[in-house]
Amino acid sequence: MVFITVKDNGEVELRNFTPFDPMHGLGKTEQELLLIGHLVESIPPEPIEKAGKKAILMWNGSSLYYKFADVPLTEQQKIDNLRNDLDSAIMELTLAVAMQQGG
Repeated sequence: MVFITVKDNGEVELRNFTPFDPMHGLGKTEQELLLIGHLVESIPPEPIEKAGKKAILMWNGSSLYYKFADVPLTEQQKIDNLRNDLDSAIMELTLAVAMQQGG
C-alpha cells in the first residue's frame, strides 16, 4: 500500500511507500491515515519526459494519473533564447540590406 495526500487541485503532494512500517512508517492506523489522505495499491510509472514539461501526479478521487505542466525557464535559458532571437534578427536584417544593395 502507498499512502498519499492530495492538494485541493488534485495534485499529489506526499507519497509514503511504507505507511505501516514500524520503523519508517507514519505511526498511524489505517483509519487515521484515511482521515488525512488515501491508500492506493501502487503509483503508476512516470511517463516519458517531454521537453519543457514535467509530469505531475494527480488524483481524481478514485485513481492516479499524470498531467504535464510547463517548466519555467531558468534565467540562463531566457538569456540564451533572447540571444538566439537577436542573432536571427541580425541575420535577417543583414540579408535584407544585402538584397537591397543588389547582391
